[in-house]
Amino acid sequence: MHFILIFNLVKILHVIMQREPMKWLFYIGILVFLFFGLFAENHKDITLHEGVGYVNLENAKQKFFKLYDTSEVTVKIPNYKNSIVFNAWMRKYLVQKELLKSTDTLVDTLYYTAIKKFQRSRGLNPDGLIGPKTFAALKIPGKVLYQKIIINMQRWRADRQPDSCFILINIPSFTLSVINKNKIDLTFKVIVGKPTWKTPVIFSKVNTVIVNPYWYVPHNIAIRELIFDIKKDRDYLRKNNFKLLNSKNQVVDYRHIDWARVDASNFNYLLRQEPGADNALGVVKFLFPSPYSIYMHDTPAKTLFENEYRALSHGCIRLEKPMELVDYLARNGFLPIGIDSVECLIEKQKNYRVLLKKLMPIYVGYFTCEADFEGNLFFYNDVYKKDEGLVKLLFE
Repeated sequence: MHFILIFNLVKILHVIMQREPMKWLFYIGILVFLFFGLFAENHKDITLHEGVGYVNLENAKQKFFKLYDTSEVTVKIPNYKNSIVFNAWMRKYLVQKELLKSTDTLVDTLYYTAIKKFQRSRGLNPDGLIGPKTFAALKIPGKVLYQKIIINMQRWRADRQPDSCFILINIPSFTLSVINKNKIDLTFKVIVGKPTWKTPVIFSKVNTVIVNPYWYVPHNIAIRELIFDIKKDRDYLRKNNFKLLNSKNQVVDYRHIDWARVDASNFNYLLRQEPGADNALGVVKFLFPSPYSIYMHDTPAKTLFENEYRALSHGCIRLEKPMELVDYLARNGFLPIGIDSVECLIEKQKNYRVLLKKLMPIYVGYFTCEADFEGNLFFYNDVYKKDEGLVKLLFE
């Protein structure tokens, strides 16, 4: 199409040159500008198409067409509480979706393994048991799933910045992955912001690792949450290793404050939690420039990673295995020191700032559908309700 346009422009230019030869340079300049504009546009498309997320979804889409009816608007399923009827239907469904072989039986362990595969593909806890969440996922029609594939391909096209090695945090899947030359080197769970404290979509580069970080409590968290804890227990700050700082960054004795008179309107202090095992940021945090003052960090609340739903933070990203990320950065030449040195610094319980030798790109993205390198699709809940607008834009 672009070449036809250029051909027609050349014909018009030839006519103009015959009638007004003195203006030919001007029109050639326009033609060159249009040509390179079209080339740049195509080149941009090629770059974005080569992004790992887009390519994986494009490949998986072809497999999806073979397994699902994209015009399907409703799915009729027998009630899962009627186990005999439902299991017979479920077995046929799993065979149809190529998660189970037709020779496998209902009592075969492969049947339950196939159920787990389906649950993973829908972002559910893979326990092999059919409950309300798995039943609801089975009822999602092919049309809705197809729309999710397309809108997430558009997200990759709009957002993806190509790098050979980068950290990818996907908010809806609650995961961190290190992508290196189109393969996953490291992956683990994360906790992201609540719907009322959304983690933003951003591109940046990790430039600093803080060992034994201080936690400077954001003012809105202090006035909306911690003030009430302090009023309930006047010794709360000491028990939780907090210092109270005034506007000059000087430590103030919290015992001399009349907390009964303190509220959101007159709280003019800064709360700082000292380094230690109970620090809300854990033993390490990772900094990257952003206009949102967010970062990645460790957490002492490890049991929260067992939750299927992990939109629980105030916007920052809590890491299940932060030391594995530290180790990766050290082994791959991003950190100037090794993991053993970092562990020694942690034991000292003093605050240290370690600058990276080379920056690690990070992409905090929002993808309610992903595909792996083998063409397997994974769908996740739209935790921030962002899909609806794109569906209307692209399909209505």
